[in-house]
Amino acid sequence: MKTPPLGKAADRVEAADKLTGRAKYAAEFTAPNMAHAVVVTSGIAAGRDGLQYKRGDAAAALKVAAFSVEVTYSTPVQHHHPLEPCAALTEWSGEALTLHVSSRNVNGVKAVAAGVFGLPPDKVCVVCPVVGGAFGSKGFTWQHDLLAAAAKAVGRPVRLVLTRRQMAVLAGHRPETRQTVGVAADQGGKLVALRHAATSTTSPVAEFAEACGEMTKRLYSCGNVDVSHTLLTVNRSSPVFMRAPGETPGLFAFE
Repeated sequence: MKTPPLGKAADRVEAADKLTGRAKYAAEFTAPNMAHAVVVTSGIAAGRDGLQYKRGDAAAALKVAAFSVEVTYSTPVQHHHPLEPCAALTEWSGEALTLHVSSRNVNGVKAVAAGVFGLPPDKVCVVCPVVGGAFGSKGFTWQHDLLAAAAKAVGRPVRLVLTRRQMAVLAGHRPETRQTVGVAADQGGKLVALRHAATSTTSPVAEFAEACGEMTKRLYSCGNVDVSHTLLTVNRSSPVFMRAPGETPGLFAFE
């Protein structure tokens, strides 16, 4: 079922204004299960099947346990901000393309560039002598890695270095999460049930899930464990891996 749009169309708000709080909005709108933003339609609301995990019956064990607690925690968006921002320089020599990039995924950049421009792989050379800091932001092929189109159009090398503000919106981020954690024990203090339900956001063009519950299912000896992940689609850039993906927000909530 398609979610109807909320509110009215507005003029573009610059990312810098959003980040600094200078942006002013005429009103706020809410919708069921909305984590953040205006768009909440999602074709993947059930989450990714590979991240769902059950053993035993945690729901039943939580109901009859001598002691139980259930708490909801949330974590905010986190951005990659290494000292060295993402940068790229592209140049053509006939039908051969050379890309100078700061990337931890040179093979991926090469494959994407070859596919986008219809080139044989041996006609694409990716040069990356130094990566610099990344925290996960340089493991993907971003728009600035494909400056080749501009270089071809102007017939000369083209260089782009993201500004600090641009790094917040053009190089991925760790998505915000909302996590409900339930723990139950018997009279002797032994764990009898663990439940970890995590919701994180993704973009309209990606299905990236922050795997918050991956550690929960293996941390403790417990016969009844229920781990679930749900995705909400929001109108913003795609989230990506960030240092200790999943474990950082997941262990914050569970521990």
